[in-house]
Amino acid sequence: MTARILLLMLLASSILGDTDSTGRREMAEAHQAVDFRPSLTSDPGKVELSAPVLQEIYLSGLRSWKRHLSRFWNDFLTGVFPASPLSWLFLFSAIQLAWFLQLDPSLGLMEKIKESLPDWGGQHHRLRGVLAAALFASCLWGALIFTLHVALRLLLSYHGWLLEPHGAMSSPTKTWLYLVPGFSEEFNEPLTPAFRQALVRIFSGRHPMLFSYQRSLPRQPVPSVQDTVRKYLESVRPVLSDEAFDWTAALAQEFLRLQASLLQWYLQLKSWWASNYVSDWWEEFVYLRSRNSLMVNSNYYMMDFLYVTPTPVQAARAGNAVHALLLYRHRLNRQEILPTLLMGMRPLCSAQYEKIFNTTRIPGVQKGMSPNRDMWAQVRRSLKTQAEEALEAVEGAAFFVSLDSEPAGVSREDPAASLDAYAHALLAGRGYDRWFDKSFSLIVFSNGRLGLSVEHSWADCPISGHMWEFTLATECFQLGYSTDGHCKGDPDPTLPQPQRLYWDLPDKIHLSISLALRGAKTLSGNIDCHVFPFSHFGKSFIKCCHLSSDSFIQTALQLAHFRDRGQFCLTYESTMTRLFLEGRTETVRSCTREACNFVKAMEDKEKTVGVGLI
Repeated sequence: MTARILLLMLLASSILGDTDSTGRREMAEAHQAVDFRPSLTSDPGKVELSAPVLQEIYLSGLRSWKRHLSRFWNDFLTGVFPASPLSWLFLFSAIQLAWFLQLDPSLGLMEKIKESLPDWGGQHHRLRGVLAAALFASCLWGALIFTLHVALRLLLSYHGWLLEPHGAMSSPTKTWLYLVPGFSEEFNEPLTPAFRQALVRIFSGRHPMLFSYQRSLPRQPVPSVQDTVRKYLESVRPVLSDEAFDWTAALAQEFLRLQASLLQWYLQLKSWWASNYVSDWWEEFVYLRSRNSLMVNSNYYMMDFLYVTPTPVQAARAGNAVHALLLYRHRLNRQEILPTLLMGMRPLCSAQYEKIFNTTRIPGVQKGMSPNRDMWAQVRRSLKTQAEEALEAVEGAAFFVSLDSEPAGVSREDPAASLDAYAHALLAGRGYDRWFDKSFSLIVFSNGRLGLSVEHSWADCPISGHMWEFTLATECFQLGYSTDGHCKGDPDPTLPQPQRLYWDLPDKIHLSISLALRGAKTLSGNIDCHVFPFSHFGKSFIKCCHLSSDSFIQTALQLAHFRDRGQFCLTYESTMTRLFLEGRTETVRSCTREACNFVKAMEDKEKTVGVGLI
């Protein structure tokens, strides 16, 4: 093969420590075992354990317990957020002080708790009082935390501010802004007073961790079926004739009369039972049950810096990028990544971060479906029996790394064509040099350019984009490179050497591999992807015109499509629903009647540009 594949087992015990999000044990232990050999005596049945061996066993156990304790402590801090352990200590001390002053803040509850404790004799009478105070403080602390969670969830459940016109606010939004700092500047309001900021700090905490807000996020509400049908009819009206729309509207009314109430009840029931009434079904039916090839049809890509290459040395760029990704994983495991706050205040759901690393999409067989994923599922079963160790190593790895033998990136001679080739290489590769089932694959080209191929089912683009921005910034500006383009620092000779994976493939699999490669090359050759740099203006100019950047682009797409095809079509734009617990995306139909009227006005030669813009 012309491309060199490096399957890096980026595993816990060798670098930073981790177990994967799917529960699969990583294979670093097996790699470390290559170098871990006790001294053997002349008697082959007797093993002599030396001091270094015992030391390695001790250090291994110590690292394991540190990881468990760290995770337990992080989970505890997340569970009690926005409170902290110091707040319990303060509450306990206040109760003890009141008890010393012969005051009973519990209104007799501590005496009852004290009576229910075992009697250890007169000398332990004071200890019973301390334990009773501790139990009462814990119960009161838990009740306060629950109250704060409910209060914060109620605050975060209000979304009226999203629909407020610029420069105007309704009374509910004004009331909400008094409790929520950060939005005041966005709505041209004076800053909230100190007491209001202190109130919100109580609700939202001072030092949130990645998953601190999860318990306080509201659940995604189920819209009424009448609103759903009304918005559906609004979305199809621009693309249907009057006759077709009347027929569709009649079907919609029949649906409302016969089936809607029962289906709506099912959704309501699921919304009460599940964390999110739509996200798991979206993942299951949109992604996992699809039988099409992941290449091109589902996976997406991310590019490197377009006009800057920190180093042309492929190995150095790969080393720093891997290091930066592992630093990100280390922070993720310790929940040191700050939660994303919309406009600096409104927290978004962080559930999708759990599956970034050590996650693999396992193919399943669906009857009566297309053969792409089904054939891979059958081949994987054979690999599971013939090359189980190698397959486990790949699927349990933190991520996949591909060292490509060809250069990529933007060239000054032909920027558009080079961007096309760059995108094509990230999207499809050569068909055999990517592991598309991995959560993401790091691709390093021969000239030092980077790229990312991301599997779509586990999370949406903002999650992997956050990781990618951290990676590029860290490997370039924090880790850096020497003047000759190599990584800074000295190699660590104690790290284990990469181990070759051996695949014992039966003869029947070779035919399946050939057919799959032929299909991948055919699909790769059918890609029509054009990426071009646009430098005439950007989002700053659009905002100066008091327009939304997204609305500007969506309207431009409608105009371009109409000029190309002479008609409108249903248009899908994804929108984020991470304001809610475990939310992912929803559909925005940007081909609205207003957008169509704008396009028709722009194409009407009898109207001026000003009229079209109005």
